[in-house]
Amino acid sequence: MQKNTSVYRYEFKLDSKKIQMPEGAVVLEAIPSLKEPKVHLYAMVDTTAPLEDRYFVFVKTGEPMPEKMWDARHLLSLMGGHLFEVSAELAFQF
Repeated sequence: MQKNTSVYRYEFKLDSKKIQMPEGAVVLEAIPSLKEPKVHLYAMVDTTAPLEDRYFVFVKTGEPMPEKMWDARHLLSLMGGHLFEVSAELAFQF
């Protein structure tokens, strides 16, 4: 089956933990909103792929983190904290 590839933008509120994206989506960039505590995530997606849950956490600078955070993907530093993409298991340890 042929992939239909596009770049989509997702709004993610910093107090959230989960959003849905097509399976296999690749987060390209995270850009902070200038007016609200949220970021815009830009991802390359296969528009025909089924949706899956993706997990993100915002961790304040200096806040203790689980050791498994070494496996997380850092996306952005902003407003005294850091946005990471994490596993579902890790997302709910915060």
